Amino acid sequence: MMKPLGLAGLLAIALLSGCMPDGDEPTDTPAAPPGTTSAAVTFPDFCKSATANETITIDTPLTAPESNSASGFYAYQDALCARYIVDIKLGPGASKLELHGNAYDLPSSAFTGAAGWKPGTAEDCPRYVRYLTFYRQLSTEAGLTKVDGAVVKGSWDGASCAPVVQGSIEISAEGPASGWNTYRVVVGVKERGTYQQVHVWGEVDD
Repeated sequence: MMKPLGLAGLLAIALLSGCMPDGDEPTDTPAAPPGTTSAAVTFPDFCKSATANETITIDTPLTAPESNSASGFYAYQDALCARYIVDIKLGPGASKLELHGNAYDLPSSAFTGAAGWKPGTAEDCPRYVRYLTFYRQLSTEAGLTKVDGAVVKGSWDGASCAPVVQGSIEISAEGPASGWNTYRVVVGVKERGTYQQVHVWGEVDD
């Protein structure tokens, strides 16, 4: 008699079959046919528990964080979380910030650097997708909590690639009266099915 598979077995099958959910894609199991039952498989939040690629600590006013992945290699460093992860720790002296994550210097963009965040051709536009997730851990809390996120796809409008946003693409962040608040920004960008360079940054919220 075959023994039921544990979580480790389910994860192994998912990885081998390419069935692991990609970022914020739906993970719900389809409804079972009438007269039958099925059990939904909920995978752990691997990006919540993964080690950050970079940690930035800020405790002075008018200071904004910035981090760049330099390439798309981040997607292959952790098989369970194919994302670039930045933890931003804010102390009492930090200014209030707006945190973002986006593509950087996309190959097909008409611009370079931070301005090159979207495809510049009709062919590449629909093959662009950005996954973005935000977590927060206040100084009084024991762990990270997912608070927001978005999936952004490209739609060619006849002249340029317009972003189609589902969710929130930024989060407000501030330091506590004492201790440290931690904000985790998790971002991944695909174009032509390949992960691309990304960056995470903050803007002082006046």
